[in-house]
Amino acid sequence: MNFTAIDFETANAGRASACALGLVQVNEGQIIAEHNWLIDPQSPFDGRNIAIHGITPSMVRGQPTFVELWPTLEPLLQGQIVVAHNASFDMSVIRYCLDEAGTSYPSFQYLCTYEYRREAGGRRSANDFSDFSDFSEFSDSSFRLGINQGPAYKDKP
Repeated sequence: MNFTAIDFETANAGRASACALGLVQVNEGQIIAEHNWLIDPQSPFDGRNIAIHGITPSMVRGQPTFVELWPTLEPLLQGQIVVAHNASFDMSVIRYCLDEAGTSYPSFQYLCTYEYRREAGGRRSANDFSDFSDFSEFSDSSFRLGINQGPAYKDKP
């Protein structure tokens, strides 16, 4: 099973305020790469968001903006199966950040582990993705970005 798992954090309620991204690449069921980036959102932080993820303005000072990071991110996402927990949030962060930059969307399919668990009627625990390799279960929730969990960023200095 091959996929790329992502998890964005935002500085405030605005979806274009990405302040961190965790990305894990999985090939044949094995983690082959893990990436964590702090991102300068160039927008104010909300205390509520800081309380959720612990990322502060001083931590992102001097870090790349989303636009500056995009040339690194795009090839990691393009043509991939991208997995996220509550993927609608993470996909909207990508869309809003790219819209703000006036940049076109990459082409990839995405899957939502939250929907996967919900569609299973709660029969799976939060960490039970034992049959995750059967991507056919995601067919109804798999879309192309813009046409319609694994490890993630949680390292806090």
